[in-house]
Amino acid sequence: MGHMGQGESVTRYYDQSTALFTRYGPGRGLGAIHRPVWGPGVSRREEAIHYSSVKLLAHLQNRQPASVLDLGCGVGGTLCYLSERYRSKYTGITISPKQAQQASSWLGPAATRLGSEIVIHTGDFTEAATFDCLETAFDVMYAIESFVHVEDPGAFFQTLSQVGRPGGSLILIDDFQKKAPVRDSVERSELEKFVWGWRAPSVLTHERLISAAESAGFELEDFDDWTAYVSAHGLRDYVLRAFSPVLSLGTRRSEWCRSMVGGNALKQLLRREVIGYGFFRFSLTR
Repeated sequence: MGHMGQGESVTRYYDQSTALFTRYGPGRGLGAIHRPVWGPGVSRREEAIHYSSVKLLAHLQNRQPASVLDLGCGVGGTLCYLSERYRSKYTGITISPKQAQQASSWLGPAATRLGSEIVIHTGDFTEAATFDCLETAFDVMYAIESFVHVEDPGAFFQTLSQVGRPGGSLILIDDFQKKAPVRDSVERSELEKFVWGWRAPSVLTHERLISAAESAGFELEDFDDWTAYVSAHGLRDYVLRAFSPVLSLGTRRSEWCRSMVGGNALKQLLRREVIGYGFFRFSLTR
């Protein structure tokens, strides 16, 4: 078997794991694959899952965009949340055909009911060709826990600078590397497991991420460190940690097992503050 590229690898990862994520993950029943964020005032799982969406909604209501792009939309949970509360033209891109099919099947009726337009597109959002059939220049673009999958951050930002409207916004909610270089052998091992398990080559430092964005014409307007809001360990985390050796045995055949191994490593990295989790808001200056 030949070498599998990053795009093909991420496609396989989500095609094989999405059903388990949506059925058993923290966002079960809410159409969300991303992690819960236990920010100030949050006391229930549903509130934690929607924490990122609430922040995005506040930005939409403030900016009043005519077009919104979800980069890595999954099965459409965030799109559904936003379209129920702010009417606009929404586009979601996912690299997974299975996610796209699921999102389209339940977002189509929702869009008709709510008066918003929602289009789901299958493709790699780091490739300019993906946007050839999308004519809109987007006012607001956002990526929740999908930037870490990007193989070439520079190409990612350059592509978005071409499809974003000048003066528009790009919001990234994702992991970033807090400690660099990582000299501790245990921490290095956990970081390698996370990058491998979650197909996450772009866990950049805060400085490198901002530099890559600035090179493409984006300027950082706001940053909020949410690490403390995703670092808490629940019973599920302790159980998965205990069964980590068993999960490791299944990683060759199961993308879900591979994800669980990466997730276990991530929890340790967050606790040690090797990895952080943040909200980055950029404006497109050109």
